[in-house]
Amino acid sequence: MHAQNELINTLNRIYPLSPPLEADLRAATSELIDVPPRTILLRPEQVASVAYFVVSGLARVYAVHGINKAIDEQIREVESTTRFSQAGDLLMAPISFFRQQPSLEVIQTLEESVLVSLPYATLQTLYHTYPTFNIIGRVLTERYFLLAENRAYCLRRHTAPEKWAWFKVTHPQLQGRIPLKYIATYLGLSREHLQRLVEPAWRWQSKNEKKDQV
Repeated sequence: MHAQNELINTLNRIYPLSPPLEADLRAATSELIDVPPRTILLRPEQVASVAYFVVSGLARVYAVHGINKAIDEQIREVESTTRFSQAGDLLMAPISFFRQQPSLEVIQTLEESVLVSLPYATLQTLYHTYPTFNIIGRVLTERYFLLAENRAYCLRRHTAPEKWAWFKVTHPQLQGRIPLKYIATYLGLSREHLQRLVEPAWRWQSKNEKKDQV
């Protein structure tokens, strides 16, 4: 019940839900998913049939790179993180979900997480049945798009210290929760370069180890 209330409250802050819509949303999201850390929720070539609402925990979305066929060599960074999702956020591979086509991205939990899933087919039914729900869908899509655009602008125009400063301002709740190697690929930096910029408080430590992980 608490998890559903979090989801309903989040949506109500965007646009008021009618009682019938709220009832249908509660019915559609009655099942909670308790996911261990480092669980893969979506793999490349799979179609993202559900979107998730993060009740608690942390996850990331990343693209996997392979061989550069033009030169027949392995790309230096085999992954590039495109998004971190924490409590109160949506978690999805947007191109695969909205177009219902094979994904180019991976969804992975970083911490033990509690998720609410909303199937694509159910979402489309809610859009059709309740036209006002389309307003909420548009606002959430705009937020996702603007976050991606802000990151893209940061990667194109900023120096490494500016990228790190931007990340700290835009993701303060992630301090100490993410290995630096994931933040580095999110910012388009090498791990070695980022390591020289990061303050000790931002270094990730596992629950079972004393030493910093990068």
